[in-house]
Amino acid sequence: MDMASPLDSPRTLTAVDFDPFADGDLLLTAPAMEAQKEIWASVRLGKDANCAYNESQTLKLQGRLDIKALRTALQALVNRHEALRTTISPDGSTLCIADLLTLELPLTDLSELNGPEQASKIANLKRYAVEQPFDLEHGPLFRAARPLPNAGLRNFPFRSVAVSARWRMV
Repeated sequence: MDMASPLDSPRTLTAVDFDPFADGDLLLTAPAMEAQKEIWASVRLGKDANCAYNESQTLKLQGRLDIKALRTALQALVNRHEALRTTISPDGSTLCIADLLTLELPLTDLSELNGPEQASKIANLKRYAVEQPFDLEHGPLFRAARPLPNAGLRNFPFRSVAVSARWRMV
């Protein structure tokens, strides 16, 4: 029996402008789960759909904060949890887990504002945190912010696309 090789049949290939190593080395890749693909698809619908999955946690801590220690702790968290270094391929089919990701911790100086102005600015920062879309392809899907010198508030917006059935955020 003469069987044709799959390489002999004509194929149509589509070029994809995607370099999975453009943002650094990958630790590994994994197929995206259906729920993650749904989030990816919703992002294509626009900003409101993109931000619908954003979550934000604000912590109020007492006492003096060592900013360097906070940065170190947050970076250690990102280094330990693959879900915080995960992005999605442009076609939504693959999770790309970066080997390394440096987390930024922007500081917002509120020292020139009085109490009500500080409260208003903090409310605006919280709103902005959940209204700012995440870039699923380039990440990170986790952000941290710190208003200064206000009473210990830290805001941690994140996208739950990678924090799903396969991984849990601890």
